[in-house]
Amino acid sequence: MSTLNFTASALESPSVSSSGLSIGRRLQRARIQLMMWQPYLASAVGAYQIIPVSGSTNWCPTMATDGSFIYANVKWSDSLTDDEIIFVLAHEVMHCVLGHIDRRGTRQPHLWNYAVDYATNLLLKDCGLTMPKEGLYDFRFRGMTSEAIYDYLVQYPEQMAQLTEAVGVDTHLEPDDLRAAGARKLFSECGIENRDLEAPTQSERANLRRDLSRKMAEKDKRHGYISGSWAEEIIAATRTPLDWRPYLARFLSAIKPTDYRLYPFSRKHLWRGLYLPSIGVPGPKHLVVALDTSGSIDTDLLSIFLNEIDFLRSQSQCELTLIQCDATIQRVDSLSPFEDCGELTKDFVAHGRGGTDFRPVFQWVESEIRSGGIDCPDAIIYLTDGYGSFPERAPDMPVLWVCAPDSIKPEGYPFGACLQIE
Repeated sequence: MSTLNFTASALESPSVSSSGLSIGRRLQRARIQLMMWQPYLASAVGAYQIIPVSGSTNWCPTMATDGSFIYANVKWSDSLTDDEIIFVLAHEVMHCVLGHIDRRGTRQPHLWNYAVDYATNLLLKDCGLTMPKEGLYDFRFRGMTSEAIYDYLVQYPEQMAQLTEAVGVDTHLEPDDLRAAGARKLFSECGIENRDLEAPTQSERANLRRDLSRKMAEKDKRHGYISGSWAEEIIAATRTPLDWRPYLARFLSAIKPTDYRLYPFSRKHLWRGLYLPSIGVPGPKHLVVALDTSGSIDTDLLSIFLNEIDFLRSQSQCELTLIQCDATIQRVDSLSPFEDCGELTKDFVAHGRGGTDFRPVFQWVESEIRSGGIDCPDAIIYLTDGYGSFPERAPDMPVLWVCAPDSIKPEGYPFGACLQIE
């Protein structure tokens, strides 16, 4: 784990502030004062290295973070009061501890930056720290997570229009930003810091956050420093996001792990003149995939999910029955094992957008099996948020519920397995 120690000359500014201290010493003092005034942050402040950057640097006009390091523009930092330096330093530390860089996902970067700044500044103001005048602050967002604030900003375009003119305090960088890597390399080559300043992986950052959050909670139990409004942000920071694609592939490949076929023959025994069956491609022969096309499911998510299903289907060469259903079945498409699904996945249009009822899909499958319209499927995969009417009994085949990010809890599904998309 990196420490936050650095030599004063590393951040030396040509000018001397009114306090008579260089910016390097002011940042050192701010670090110590922050650890003393907010003891629950002591471990976190000591975990993230400060990297000084030139006052003329364009990519870091104030302070910045990539979730692993903190970058300080020496000229701008020296223009702040001591209390403001403490606030901005705490602001960057909290971005790291709360995992704001990693939690962005596919959200719009500029709106996510505004959302996490609002959330962070509200938390720090609750602790009595002094925010610079340029900081984003809105009391309406108090007690909301960064994700909830982001959803609000997306929902109300007029608020977004105002934010396009707003100026925040810091810069949020990608973990692999080359400019930040260059600043770390220069910092190390100058002999100021001989440690390895390579950026940690996402899992390493998550492990550090969990460790720091645990230490913060232990401090708070003894002294009661942390405001109750921090709880949801800390939970969100330590939650491990799930890449649902490998789990979906594992589910499909496990349906028929030993699918034998006569042709091509097993090469293992051909030299002996024995023509034995070979093991076929693992996976199902027929899938029924149902899409919840009610208004609560985002079209982009439907398209992404359908593309992933088509990719996995191509690996096992299985037949696909695709059903779009809201309160009733809106469309049914049947594709042979070698038929291209491109026309469906390209510019996908959802049919329905009404209420939600899961029963029609299962009733349709049972009816088609009885009439001989389709072979019994190896599995039914249903993408939904879970808000709807379920069948009274489970079907005689495996069911996988692929749960949208805002889905009901897994225990709310009466049968089948659940795969939560984060």
